[in-house]
Amino acid sequence: MKDKVLEGFLNEQYEKGTDLAGQSDLFDLVPLGGPPAQRYLAHFAVTGMLIANGESEPEAAMRSETGCTVGIWMPDDYLRRCNPFEILTWLGPSDWYHPNIKPGPGPGLICIGPIAPGTSIVELIYRTFEVITYRNVTPVEHNALNRPACAWARRNQHLFPTDPRPLKRRALAIQSRDLKGA
Repeated sequence: MKDKVLEGFLNEQYEKGTDLAGQSDLFDLVPLGGPPAQRYLAHFAVTGMLIANGESEPEAAMRSETGCTVGIWMPDDYLRRCNPFEILTWLGPSDWYHPNIKPGPGPGLICIGPIAPGTSIVELIYRTFEVITYRNVTPVEHNALNRPACAWARRNQHLFPTDPRPLKRRALAIQSRDLKGA
């Protein structure tokens, strides 16, 4: 890699992304290629809304066998320019139901909002997690990738978030006492 600044950035993203994955029960990060890796698969084992073919209402469910998968790509010019639909790709499942997700028969779209050039992988992961678990929902049709899901979300905000668990495990501070003298 000729761009030493990008190389340093990518190495830091790898370290921070894999560190976050190591502190999570809900998320795994798989680098593709590298080092330094510019592409990743982010797997989330979370509960979200799914809609079966022919059904009119989604239901909360977890895809434990496959989870959700989002592709992350940090192209060579990522520190200077950013097109959100190049950076993040919805890879599945195809029956996930969210206003900001448009599954496809092939790669689909996911919108987490504007992404600035050089946004850290940890921020991309957290923002993706917030979207897929309905922590971040803007039920306004003109901003939606899935308009029926948008209308449904507006009527059913009491169901959110679909998965209340935190992405990162909470650290426990445990103190022990010496009971020999008691």
